[in-house]
Amino acid sequence: MDIVWLADGGLLVAGPATRPIEALATSTGSSVGVRFRPGVAPSVLRAPASTFRDAHLTLDAVWPREARLLGDEADGASEPSIKLGLLLQLVAGHLRKAQPDALVQDAIAILSRDSSTTVEALAGALAVSQRHLLRSFTSHVGYGPKTLQRILRFRRSLNMLRTTPFAGLTDVALSAGYADHAHMTREFVQLGSLSPQDVRYMTARSDSFKRRSACPPSLEAEPCQFR
Repeated sequence: MDIVWLADGGLLVAGPATRPIEALATSTGSSVGVRFRPGVAPSVLRAPASTFRDAHLTLDAVWPREARLLGDEADGASEPSIKLGLLLQLVAGHLRKAQPDALVQDAIAILSRDSSTTVEALAGALAVSQRHLLRSFTSHVGYGPKTLQRILRFRRSLNMLRTTPFAGLTDVALSAGYADHAHMTREFVQLGSLSPQDVRYMTARSDSFKRRSACPPSLEAEPCQFR
């Protein structure tokens, strides 16, 4: 989940996505944002993750006081670094008081290490029922553990495609946890609407997406800048 401060001044909460969502820029300039680690945003925004699933909501609909505070402090500033600094300061203050669900965080850690574990095995390792695990995930992540497993695998393969431009696609697929190249391609089209070849081509041809991380390791969110 992300909080995005658009170039035109709008503030949005981008929810956990299970499918591609096209977002068109309303103006030129840079937008900035904060991306939360899985399961963290609901304890900060004080709303279940399922509320935001596959949706973009205005921040004032969820966090009215904070949205108003950001607008007042920015006071018309358009410089991305100023807006990012204000957003990070606000989020960091709330993160210090946030209490992400411990069970969900333990489950996420297991899924991050093991791309092939089943929901049954995950529930067994955590000593809870599958129903309880699914209910907790829906509230704190926005979807079930199997969907998160798919998305974590998708993100791993995206990172590999961007950082190892000469690696074969089959090698990338197997390293990321897919059964084979065809499996990776199907997942890419379903989750991102692009094939792995398309992603690699776009990465090589464009630097239109910029992202930088400047958070200390303990911070449960990272800053992003989009152009």
